[in-house]
Amino acid sequence: MLRQHFNQFGNYGHRLIRALSSPLVLFLVLAGNVVLVLAAFLLFHYESPANPGLKHYSDALWLAMSTVTTVGFGDIVPQTGLGRAIIAGLMILGNFFYLSFSAVLVTMIYNQERDEVLRQERLTRAEVDRLIEELQELRREIRQRGNH
Repeated sequence: MLRQHFNQFGNYGHRLIRALSSPLVLFLVLAGNVVLVLAAFLLFHYESPANPGLKHYSDALWLAMSTVTTVGFGDIVPQTGLGRAIIAGLMILGNFFYLSFSAVLVTMIYNQERDEVLRQERLTRAEVDRLIEELQELRREIRQRGNH
């Protein structure tokens, strides 16, 4: 289904799908989500006794998600030093994962595009070499006919 939506973008959609399914991108997505869930667990465990805004794990997950996405609604804020440290870590790691994900994705798509251009250049060079060889052969034939 996803492939059908990307078909309208031609080769770029195909390249994006290949890049998104690479092990490094999948690792970054998985690691980012593990960090998010773990931070929410730590927030709920250590922050909820002192923070009336964290009544449920889902509240801690909401705080972690709004922090890591840099939205930061402000409806729930950490009250303890440890809670603030966890949130500060999420801010840093969130930026790290977003930047890494973007950099890896762009690099992979660029490399695929570069490889395609190099492949086409090799084909073009091979075709030029073949035409030069054919031209030289024709010249030899013309010279041989002229000598008879």
